[in-house]
Amino acid sequence: MAYPTNTYPTSIQDTTNPSASDQVGAFDHAGLESFQNDSIEALKNKVGADGSVVTTSHTYKLSGATGSDKAATLAGTETLSNKTLTAPRIANNGHIDDSNGNEQIEFVQTASAVNNVRVTNAATGNAPLIDANGTDANIDLSLKGKGSGNVKFGTANIKLPNADGTNGDVLSTNGAGVASWVSGSSLSDSSITITTGENITAGDAVMVADGSEAKILSAFSNTNTTGEDIGGTNWYYQSFTTSSTTTMIKRVRGVFTSNGSTGTFTVRIRSTPNGSDLASVTSGNPNGTTAFTFNLAVSPSTTYYIVMDWDNAGNPVSWRGGTTSSYSGGVPGKSTNSGSTWVATTNVTGDFAFAVFESYTTAGRVYRTSADSGEYVGTGWTTNFIGIARASASAAASLSVQINNAYTSFSGLTPGLTYYLSNTPGAIASSAGTVSKKIGISLASTTLLIKQDN
Repeated sequence: MAYPTNTYPTSIQDTTNPSASDQVGAFDHAGLESFQNDSIEALKNKVGADGSVVTTSHTYKLSGATGSDKAATLAGTETLSNKTLTAPRIANNGHIDDSNGNEQIEFVQTASAVNNVRVTNAATGNAPLIDANGTDANIDLSLKGKGSGNVKFGTANIKLPNADGTNGDVLSTNGAGVASWVSGSSLSDSSITITTGENITAGDAVMVADGSEAKILSAFSNTNTTGEDIGGTNWYYQSFTTSSTTTMIKRVRGVFTSNGSTGTFTVRIRSTPNGSDLASVTSGNPNGTTAFTFNLAVSPSTTYYIVMDWDNAGNPVSWRGGTTSSYSGGVPGKSTNSGSTWVATTNVTGDFAFAVFESYTTAGRVYRTSADSGEYVGTGWTTNFIGIARASASAAASLSVQINNAYTSFSGLTPGLTYYLSNTPGAIASSAGTVSKKIGISLASTTLLIKQDN
């Protein structure tokens, strides 16, 4: 039997082994020996010896390799898939490259390192985490750019400064993606400039009007020593003059004594005592200080009449007043025939106890605050508080207003106390006014930290 020429490693050939019944002369022993020697030498050349520098021919398959898979080389370019690395070691200044062979992550080692960076993925709805890890109990995490480069963060790529600020500095952005250190003390000057609606004094608490606010101006009298009985055909009025700037009467108020009987009490506003009603409202039996809402458009510097009647003649309501006039803009009057004719009052020879709430504000302008809901109409007097006037200004002038941080020009504050808007226009106090509105905490006798917290 003749043996072919060995073709390994180009191909793998099958050889026929001699059987026990083969004649010695019938078998090609020289061919078999030659074939086996050639195959062994080809295998040695293919595998190589210890320390062999021949690498291009080492393409023999390993256990578990299938198809065209071959052994991975030390420095060749191969793609590895689905391999689990438990503790791979990367040399100092070694790196992980992208698919183009460009460095993506470089590793620099520290001798005897015990702390490291840990990366944790996250499930749906949660954020992945990069944090410091290691054997130390407390570990900082440092980030820095190269050279004069900066660290950026967020979707806006806010650039953080590289240098440390001075004590008390705070970070401030320029609105264009660059943050820098600024003096914290400069924030005490955080202010806006806005037009005043009335005379303002430095240190006044101020608010921005929405235009609906009203207050008692000059049309009022607080005398309350006697009274006139309203009932049946006995009607009474109190005249008043609107202020030079008002355009609307929001409400009127009187002081009454009642016996609690039932009936209809009517309050009217007229241009003349026996003229037609410009507006009227009705209520039940008034008692004590009672207000009536109108929202009536009026003319400035004009005389009007508050006319009141009560349809229960047997149980009159007393409109309180006094014998001494304290209001120069109007007078009281009486009718015994339901407003047809009018005469002087008998008991109240001065003025009735009354007040007229007139429109006072212009939307967008600054006025002194007040927590006195009895003298001021509208929530803007407290809820629209914006800060403290930094200087004095007359009406319709520009005013600088401290809107946050520390106002430092007060005197007599008690450190550590919460301060509120006062019933006194523009004033603050350590106790709440009629409407409770916190505005800040005193840091020193001269300094209030402005806080918009209720």
